[in-house]
Amino acid sequence: MKLVENLRSMNPAAQIVLTNSAVGSSSPPFCTLCLEALMPPDEEVDLVLVDFSPNLEADAQLLQATPVYMMYERLIRRLLTWKGAPAVVLVQMLWPRNVHWMGNRTIDFVQTTEDAVGVLAQYYGIPTVSMRNALWLKQRNAEPGFGQEMRMVSAELNSHQELCDDYFDFPTAPLRPSLLEPDNHEIMSLKDGKYKLCAIGPGLMPFVALQDQAWEYNSDDRHNRKFGYIGRTNGSKLHLVIPHPATGTAPLVAFISYLKSYDNMGEAHITCILGCSCKYTKLQGSWSTQASVSHLKPVELSNFEVGSSCTMQAAKPRITVGLDFGTTGTGFAFSVGLDAGNVPASQSSMAIKEFHQYPDTPLRGYPKDLTAVLYKGRTALACGYTARKLWNALSPAERVDGSHAYLTGAAIKLSLNSAQEAQYLPAGITPLMAAADFLSLFRRTVMLHLGRAVASALNVTMHSDMIQWCITVPAQWSDASKATVRNAALRAGIISKLDSPQLMIILEPEAAALHAKTLRAIELAVGDVFMVVDAGGGTVDVTVEEQGGELLLAEMVSAEGAYAGSTYVDRNFEAFYRGEVGEVAFDVWKKTDAPAYQMVMDAFEVVKCQFAGPLQGASSFSSPTFRVPVPPTLHSRLLADDKAALQVNHGSSNDIELTEDDMVTFFEPVIASILHLATSQINKIAGPANGGGSGSAGSSSSSRSGVTHATRGGELHCNKMLLVGGFASSPYLQGRLQGSVIYGSRPELIHARRSRLSYGLRACAPYQDGAPDLSHLVGHIVRLSRYGGDATDVSYVDDASPDSMHKIADLTIDTPPDGSETGERLIHVKLLFGRTEIGIVAEDLSTGVKRQTRARFASY
Repeated sequence: MKLVENLRSMNPAAQIVLTNSAVGSSSPPFCTLCLEALMPPDEEVDLVLVDFSPNLEADAQLLQATPVYMMYERLIRRLLTWKGAPAVVLVQMLWPRNVHWMGNRTIDFVQTTEDAVGVLAQYYGIPTVSMRNALWLKQRNAEPGFGQEMRMVSAELNSHQELCDDYFDFPTAPLRPSLLEPDNHEIMSLKDGKYKLCAIGPGLMPFVALQDQAWEYNSDDRHNRKFGYIGRTNGSKLHLVIPHPATGTAPLVAFISYLKSYDNMGEAHITCILGCSCKYTKLQGSWSTQASVSHLKPVELSNFEVGSSCTMQAAKPRITVGLDFGTTGTGFAFSVGLDAGNVPASQSSMAIKEFHQYPDTPLRGYPKDLTAVLYKGRTALACGYTARKLWNALSPAERVDGSHAYLTGAAIKLSLNSAQEAQYLPAGITPLMAAADFLSLFRRTVMLHLGRAVASALNVTMHSDMIQWCITVPAQWSDASKATVRNAALRAGIISKLDSPQLMIILEPEAAALHAKTLRAIELAVGDVFMVVDAGGGTVDVTVEEQGGELLLAEMVSAEGAYAGSTYVDRNFEAFYRGEVGEVAFDVWKKTDAPAYQMVMDAFEVVKCQFAGPLQGASSFSSPTFRVPVPPTLHSRLLADDKAALQVNHGSSNDIELTEDDMVTFFEPVIASILHLATSQINKIAGPANGGGSGSAGSSSSSRSGVTHATRGGELHCNKMLLVGGFASSPYLQGRLQGSVIYGSRPELIHARRSRLSYGLRACAPYQDGAPDLSHLVGHIVRLSRYGGDATDVSYVDDASPDSMHKIADLTIDTPPDGSETGERLIHVKLLFGRTEIGIVAEDLSTGVKRQTRARFASY
C-alpha cells in the first residue's frame, strides 16, 4: 500500500514490515478483548492504523449512546499502552450509503459518525486521517465512485489507500484518564492480563461440537454477509465446547459476539449444559435501527474446573403443553424452560403448572374447562363454560329454531372414533370440524396464559414454534382416529403442518401412570407390574405397565378400552328421569329451558359423585335415598297421569326419589365394563407369551426391558392398581394432565409398547413359491399401502381369508428417475413403532433420499 511505500522512501535503511490483522465485520468489543490475537505476539510495534467504520447511519449521538463506542475508546487506550508505545493513527472510514439502500433517503456528506470518533482523537491527541477530508474534492466533483451516493468503499478504487498520503503526527503525552467512564469500570482482564482464547471466523469451527443442519457457517464477503454461524430454523441447536484457558479458580467470562440487525433476525438463548454453570442469557439479534452491528454479551462461567471444558448451548425456550382433551372437560398443564438437549432424567427438573382460571367456570380451582362449543350456523362462537352460559342465555325460540347448536364433549370428542356418536352432530358439522373448532377456541385461552407465563419466567416473547404440544387420547382409539386428532390440531392452528413434530399423542392411561410415578403416588420397585384404570367422562382405558428403572415404563400387553365413562352414567339417569316425567314433556322442556335442564343434571352430579354403592352401604348420607327436582317449567308441562304417577311412586310430583337400586342400575353397565377390561388385562399378562406357564410360586421372570419381576405360580403377577379419572376435583383427574406434560417433554419414558394389530405392506417384490398371485401388480414401487389386522399368523396381505387384513393407510413416495434402463428402484421402508402414532420412513437406496411421514389413514 502507499503508506508502506512512502515510509520506505523516507527511510530507505529501515526494515518496514506491514501486518494486516483486520477481520471483516469485527467490532471494537471483539478487537479490544482479542487484541493479543491480532497484534504481532513477540515484536514491538511502531505504528498502528485503526480503521473503524461505524455503520449507525450519520448520527454521531446515536453512536455515542452505544457500548460499541465505549469499547472503541478501550481499544484506543489499550493500543496507546502497548509495549513499545506505538504511534496510533485513526483512519476514519465512512460507511457507504446510497438511495436504494436507505429507501429514497440520502445523507449529506458532512453528516458522518466521523464527528463522534473525532472527539476521542482530539481528547487523546491522536492524529486522524479523515476519509471525509481526503476525498472531499472527489466527492464534490462527483468523480467516478465518489458521487452523492457516497460509494467510497469500492474494492476497485482502493479508497482506503487514498488516506495514506496524509501527514502523520505521533503523540508523546502521557495517557489521560478515561473520557467516557471511570477507570475502575474497565474490564479487569484488560489491565491485568490477556485473554487466553479468542476465536473468530474459521478459528471458531474447532470449538463447535454439535451443529444442527439448520446452522451453517458463513464467511464474510462483499455482499454484506457476516462471518460466523447462522441458525436459519427455530429450535435448532449449536453447542460450543470451551476448554479452560487458565490456571487458578477465579471466575471466567466468555464473551459471545453476535450480530444485531433490522431484518430477519431472531433470538438465541445461551445456557451451560455440561462442565460448568452459567446464568441463562438471551441474545436479541433484532432491533429497529437501520444498521448491522456486532455486539458482545458476557457470560460468567462458574464451577469450571481447570483442565476441563465447558459446553454452552444456543437454543430456543422450550414450552411443553399437556392438553387433556376430555369428554366432560378439557384442561392443560405446562412447563416453561430451556431446551437443554438430551439431559439425563436424573438431572432434569420440570416445574409443571396447571391452569385453573377458566372464564365463567362455576368450579373455582378446578383444572378443566367444559368440553362444549356453541355454534351459530356453522360459526363457532365460544367454547367451555362460556359456551354453556351463552346457550342458556338464548331465548327458547333461538334454541329450537335451528339457528344455534350447543355441542358437548360426547359429540365433539367421541364422534372422532364412533359413528354412533357422530349421528348426534347437527347437519353440516362433521366430527373433524367440531373437534377443530373446539381446539381452536381452547387454544386461545392456552396461548393467552402462556404468553404471560413465558414473559414472566424467561423475559422473552413467546412464539408458537417454541411450544411442544402433547394431547391425550383414549387407549382404545384406532390409528385413523389419532390421525384425525392430528388433523384437527392442524385446523385449530396448534401445528402448522400435518406431520409436525411439535405435536405428540399420548394414551390417557400412560399419562396418568407417568404422573403417578413421578409424584410417587404409587410406590414401585424395578420389575413391579401394575394396572392403570383410567375412567374418564366418555371412555374407560385399562393398561398394564412394568416398572423398568428410573422413570421408564413398559406396556406389558396392548391396552383395552370401552365407551363406559361417567357420561354414560348420566345418560342412564337421564333415560330414567325422562321415563318418569313423560317423554314428550321432557323432550320439549329440554330444548326450551336449558338452564333448568342443567340444574337437574348438576343435582344428579352431586349424587353421582357421592354414591358409594350397596357393598359399602350408605352411611355417608343422611338418607338411603336421594332426590332430584322437577323444575316448575317441566312440572307445568306434565300430563295429569304423569303427575299422579310421580306422586304415587316418589311421594311428590315436585321431585324424584333415587333409590340405591336405581343408582346401581345407572352404574352397573360402567362397572361391568371396567371389570371386564381389568380381567382381560390380567388374563393376558398371565399368558405364555408374557412369561406365564408352569412353575413354582415365588419364581421370577425376565422381561424385555431387561429387569426381573416377581411371578406367582409361574405367571406374571399384577401387584398394584392405579385408578385415575373420575369426578369433580379428584386429584387423579389432575394426574392425567400432568402426566401428559411429562410425556411431551420426554416421550422416551414410555420405552416399550405392544402392537394392537399385525401390520404389513403391499408392494411389488420378487415372487416366492407359496405366495399369493401378484401378477396383477405392475410398475415401479411409488405407492405403498399399509395393512393391519387382528390375526397373529398372517404372512401376506393377500391372505385367502378376507377378514384377516384390512388396508389402513397409503404412503406415496416421490422417486425421480435414476437414468437406468430398467427403471427398477430399491426402496427401503421402515415402520417406526414405539410412539403412540406409527411413523414411516422410506429411503431410495439409489439416491440416498429419505422420506418420512405419518401416513394418511383409511377409516379402519
